[in-house]
Amino acid sequence: MLKHEFSAREKALLIICAALALGIFYYLFAYSGFKSAEQKYDTTDLEDQLMIEEAKSGSITKMQTEIDAAQGQNSGEIAVYNNQSNEIQALNDILSTRATEISITWNQPTVTGVTVRRDASISFRTTGYNTARSILNDLSGCKYRLIMNDISIDSGGSDSQLSSSSSISVSVTVTFFETTDGATTTQGLVDMNGSTSTEG
Repeated sequence: MLKHEFSAREKALLIICAALALGIFYYLFAYSGFKSAEQKYDTTDLEDQLMIEEAKSGSITKMQTEIDAAQGQNSGEIAVYNNQSNEIQALNDILSTRATEISITWNQPTVTGVTVRRDASISFRTTGYNTARSILNDLSGCKYRLIMNDISIDSGGSDSQLSSSSSISVSVTVTFFETTDGATTTQGLVDMNGSTSTEG
């Protein structure tokens, strides 16, 4: 049986090699694994996204509250049927200087008794929460009596916060109210049972 007595230098080399082997093992299987898991389960981006969404939700809720409050104070004129050309002009005055990509789709007006309802689906883009709020408030305070429904605001993704430079997409349904009292014609109106008036 061979027996070898290690010299002090050989012992030192063996200790260094063992330390290196332990260091490599720790780096490959412990440290790297820990870093990989840390990156995998990092919630910083998720927390940032959640904060953005909460801020956006809070801003939209605040806007809706302000609009609802203004809506209750709306004392706009109930115009005589057919007032659509004036309503178009009123929308143009509100939207033209502060919004882009404006789209307005009108539904056929309906009548119940003497009350005419004319729906307009409006969408547009604008910059910043304050501008969007200002436009919606001006719509709510329009010269002609209306109500607003189905308000939707999209700030365009996680990297777009509601700031002064954010591009914001807004859609809203506006219902204008008119009256047949004093109207010279009711042509084009649809009553609630679906028939269309062709009165001249």
